[in-house]
Amino acid sequence: MLEVWGSTSAANVQKVTWFLEEIGKPFTARGIGYTGSDPIDAVYLKVRGGEASPILKDGELVLWEGNAIIRYLAETYAPGRFYPAALVARAEADRWMDYQLSTIRPPLHAMLRDRLDATAVARNAAKLAEAMEPVEAALAQRPYLAGDTFTIGDIPVGINAYRWFLLDVERPKSPAIEAWVERLKARPAFAKTIVPPGNPNVALRV
Repeated sequence: MLEVWGSTSAANVQKVTWFLEEIGKPFTARGIGYTGSDPIDAVYLKVRGGEASPILKDGELVLWEGNAIIRYLAETYAPGRFYPAALVARAEADRWMDYQLSTIRPPLHAMLRDRLDATAVARNAAKLAEAMEPVEAALAQRPYLAGDTFTIGDIPVGINAYRWFLLDVERPKSPAIEAWVERLKARPAFAKTIVPPGNPNVALRV
C-alpha cells in the first residue's frame, strides 16, 4: 500500500491523490507530519518545515515534490498512459508542470495563503490572469495542454485553474480554460479528490 503524507486539501498533495485515483492505485493518506530516518529527508524536512508535502512512501522509496511524484507514478504504475514516451510529447507535458510552479502558483499562493490588502489582491489577481494567458492560447487549439489526450501535464495547472474560478476576483473571459476545466471536473478521479470548499479564500490551500 502506498502512503501519501500531507493535507489532502492542499493542491500539491491533490496532484498526487488525483493521479493515484486516475490509475486506480490504492493508497493511504497519512496527513501531515512525516518523520523520516534518512539524513537527506531530515534536512529536507528542516528546510520545508513540519507541513512539508506531498511525500510518497512506496516500499523503501521515500519521494518528495509533487511533480516528481506524479512522474514516478506514471512511469512505474501506468507506463505509456498519461506520460508520453515520445520526447516532444513528453516535453509538452513537462513544460506545463514546470510553468505551474514557476508562474501560475506564486500569485495564486499569495491570494490563498497570505493576508493581503485589497491592492495586493488586485495586483496578484492581475498577475494570475496574465499567467493564464498561455494556457488559454494552448487550449484554444487543442482539448488538453499537451495535445488531444489527458496527460499528467493537465493535473497541476488544472488544479490551479479550478481554484482560480472559485476565487472572487476579476478574470478575463477564458472560454477555452472554462471548457477544459469542465472536462477535468467530469473525470471521476477529479470529482473524488478535488473537493469544493465552503469558503475558497480560507479552506483552499496551494
